[in-house]
Amino acid sequence: MYYIGIIMMSILILIATIHYYWAFGGTKLVHYAIPTIHEKPAFKPGFIATIIVAIGLSGLALFVYIMLHDSFDLISYQQNSFSRGAWIFSAIFLMRAIGEFKLVGLFKKETESKFAQWDSMLYTPLCLFFSIGFIALGLSL
Repeated sequence: MYYIGIIMMSILILIATIHYYWAFGGTKLVHYAIPTIHEKPAFKPGFIATIIVAIGLSGLALFVYIMLHDSFDLISYQQNSFSRGAWIFSAIFLMRAIGEFKLVGLFKKETESKFAQWDSMLYTPLCLFFSIGFIALGLSL
């Protein structure tokens, strides 16, 4: 279980770092990260949205670190809160993996764009991995 958590934490830090890069003006690989409709971006995330995602991913990495190192007190309430949090994060990643049935997820209709191909190849399986990983973390407490 420890190694799954280390892998999760490492990937979350990597993805957060990429989002910080984009938030501060980086452009490499951005066309692989935004869904498109008729070859045009479905949305254009600004600095605030991108930085919020980066901070959220950093927070998730910290959450995993805390769970792995039992950094919380022996108070069962706090331990139960972390366990519930793990289940909530698992559900969020599962919902992302399933998608919204148009542009992202397992059941997306758009399958030809660069984003759609990367979504099928990497993003959706990664979300499933995180969903299962958070379940495992929640059960390990």
